[in-house]
Amino acid sequence: MKVRLAVLAVVVALAGACGGETVVNPGSTGSDAASTAGIAVNGVGVVLGAPDTMTVTIGVQVTADTVAEATEVAASKASALIAALESAGVDEHDVQTANFSIYPQYDYSARGQRLVGFTVVNSVVAKLRAIDDAGRTIDAAVAAGGDETIVQGIGFSVEDDATRLETARAAAWSDAKAKAQQLADLAGVELGAAIRISESVQYSNFDGKGGTDADTGGSTPIQPGQLSSTVQLSVLYAISG
Repeated sequence: MKVRLAVLAVVVALAGACGGETVVNPGSTGSDAASTAGIAVNGVGVVLGAPDTMTVTIGVQVTADTVAEATEVAASKASALIAALESAGVDEHDVQTANFSIYPQYDYSARGQRLVGFTVVNSVVAKLRAIDDAGRTIDAAVAAGGDETIVQGIGFSVEDDATRLETARAAAWSDAKAKAQQLADLAGVELGAAIRISESVQYSNFDGKGGTDADTGGSTPIQPGQLSSTVQLSVLYAISG
């Protein structure tokens, strides 16, 4: 009986995604042994693919002698910029104000600070669903905003990644099952059913060329690269027999 309990109390814990260690816990008995006995592994599945959506934070920054003047010019420029985005095919529901701020500008010298004007910033986040046309869309917005245009960043994402996650999840499951089976064979025990499963999902940029090589016609080049969708499964398998 002591030998059997020692076998049932073998816990295999994966150390990271690539290694593992076997911990023998012969001191556990009864319900403690039943709750801790098993083989715990992490399975990882990664799917790479080109993004289908791009976001750009773009707007205008205007400095003038008075708040009223700066606000008026910024409003006109920002309205023209937004209109250009929509004329280029961006849906109005995909344009959202990201920042509106007003702050004074000072000239600092040995005599102290002197108020020289006011700056107004008005920017939006625009979601571009046609990445192949993103360069032309941005150029149109920049032309509308003129010299007051500011671009504060871009990002890429996958609008509907259900299929990618299903593929990555299946790969993660196969990875976990293979690791658990090998560890069971090494420990000389029978691999049982999965009794606990947890999942985590991560997205990250991947260096590589994505999208198309279509001629941009002299517009701003936009290279979306690839995104990785990673599913990690933590699975605890029972030990049978």
